[in-house]
Formats: sequence, structure tokens, C-alpha cells
Amino acid sequence: MVIRSHHVVLLVLAVAAGATSAAAAPNAIRDKGIWPELDALVVIDLPAYAEAAFAARPGRDRDRDGIPDPLDVLRGARKTLLNAASYDTAYYPIFYPGGDVPRDKEACSDVVIRALRNAGLDLQQAIAEDVRKRPKAYPDVAVQKTSIDHRRVRNQVVYFARYLTRLDTAVDPLHPEAWLPGDIALFDTLSKPGPDHIGVISDAIGPSGLPLVINNWTFGSTTAEMDLLAFVPVTHHFRMP
Repeated sequence: MVIRSHHVVLLVLAVAAGATSAAAAPNAIRDKGIWPELDALVVIDLPAYAEAAFAARPGRDRDRDGIPDPLDVLRGARKTLLNAASYDTAYYPIFYPGGDVPRDKEACSDVVIRALRNAGLDLQQAIAEDVRKRPKAYPDVAVQKTSIDHRRVRNQVVYFARYLTRLDTAVDPLHPEAWLPGDIALFDTLSKPGPDHIGVISDAIGPSGLPLVINNWTFGSTTAEMDLLAFVPVTHHFRMP
């Protein structure tokens, strides 16, 4: 069911065992994710094509909060926008599992880590466990370090390729529906070929006609929505199953 108000447009589907649909008022949304004090400030306005796509295939609800995972990821990414952390790639020792860098700091990969955690996926723990299971799949992990391995974009790609749904990377302003809110996009921004930047697809459409990308771009920036699909080469495209 699509719930509308001047604050929120959010698709909420039932997740109780055996249920197929449910209704709720916007103030009844119970996001179990990060930074609950920001929940009421999250504003989502899904394009019509996204509403239709989520109605047809809502996705799982990993944390059982009544919000399908793709929308939970989007909500988490929007919380990083509200939080507006400054770009920082420094190493921080963090506890395990459930660790996070200082809230006012963030590399591009941390946007995705935080967005996924909002949906109930602790990427720190997930990648650490996968490294132990499949060490040869992670060529950039010489010695396992749970404070940093999950923050490296190329390690994220290895995990996503195994456990998320991999989609086409074609970008066409006439077909923005190929990129749904909550999807994860990886980009090639440096001279060395391959993915080196990452972000979450927004529900907002940019001047190009394509969805904006919620990301933290580089030093001196804070988390923002940018029209990256329009001008930065895309290397990978993933979606929560």
C-alpha cells in the first residue's frame, strides 16, 4: 500500500508470516535502523515507476520493521544526508560486530555501510565472515582487519557480487526505471580502471533525467545527492534481493 502525506511517500508492505499486505500511517513507521532521532525527518517521494516496481516486488524485510529492504536502504542513505558527515578516509579502530567510524566522518563506502545497516545488514560482520569462508575471493585482504576491510570499495564489490542481485549498468535517461531507489552503484573515477567510488540511488531525479546518487564524493565535501549516473562511468549495479 502506498502511503502519502505532504511529508512522506513510502511503500509499506506486510512482513508478518503469511501476510501479503498491510496499511500504516506515516507516524506509525517503525524504522529499526540507524539514528532513530532522524526517522521523522526522512522525506521520501518515490517516482511512479518506483512505486509500481516496489508494489510488484517489494523485496525482503531483513530487520522485520515493516519496511522492505530496498526502501530501508534508501531511508538509511537519506539519514546520511541529514547527518551530513564530512569526507574522511582515515583508518579508525572500531569494535566488532556493529562497529562504525565517528558519526561526523564518512568515506563513500561508509554511506553504503550505514544505509545497509539501516536495513539490518551489518556489512562489517558480513564481509568478515565471508573473508573467513572465501579468503581467495578477496585479493585485497592480505591480513583480515575487521575495522577496515568492509570499508574498502573493492571488497564490497566482492561481497555484493555473491550475495546481492547484480543488474545491468546501462544508463539511459529515457529509462530511469532501471535504477530504483535503494540500488547501489559503483563508479570508476580514477586513472586505475575499476570501481573506486560507491553510492546509493536516490528517489530524487536529477537534471539529466536520471536518479541522483547519495554519496560522499571527496575531501572537503559532505554527503550529498549528485547526478553521477549522467557523467561518471558505472562499473557495477546491485540491488538488495
